[in-house]
Amino acid sequence: MQNFNNDLLKSKWTEAAVERYFQSVRYYTQAMDYNIFPYDITIAKTLAKTITVEVKALNWGRGSYPTGVLEIYQDDNKTKRPQWIAHNDKLTVLAAINMADFQLHIFNAKKLMEHFMSMELAGEYMYPAHQGASSRTNCPGYTYKFAWQDKSIGHMFSTDLTPFLLDEAVSNPTITTSFSSMVRALNTP
Repeated sequence: MQNFNNDLLKSKWTEAAVERYFQSVRYYTQAMDYNIFPYDITIAKTLAKTITVEVKALNWGRGSYPTGVLEIYQDDNKTKRPQWIAHNDKLTVLAAINMADFQLHIFNAKKLMEHFMSMELAGEYMYPAHQGASSRTNCPGYTYKFAWQDKSIGHMFSTDLTPFLLDEAVSNPTITTSFSSMVRALNTP
């Protein structure tokens, strides 16, 4: 069963780390209230241009998978789209973090969604979300796999997020306590 308290803490941690990354490359950022906005971070690229970012931290089990997975549906009846698809017109980029190697992969959100929609139209197999879980009651839905650095589906760039994840963990003892093995991995060269 899904632990929603842990999921919220994971989200806050990873979103703050992505925000710190963008600040480190001299962008002004603002974390957004998820109750109001369908994205996690707004970045001011110039006074007239903003970038909206949806953050997805994937592969928490730290497996050596060559691909990531994202939801295409949030329910088993295939009627509810995930936020990154339902509100894709409001997103600029999707920031996918591979927690196995702490790499941040930035994708053009529209191109990635178009890729998923074309896979669906072609009838490609959808993987049940949380397939190996003992119960899918609280975490239904379907996913598609995607390559981490496939430029044809909108990959823009990748970077190491380790120092930013570590900074956030050090500044928040709850993260250090709740995800001690992950924090240890961040400290291991």
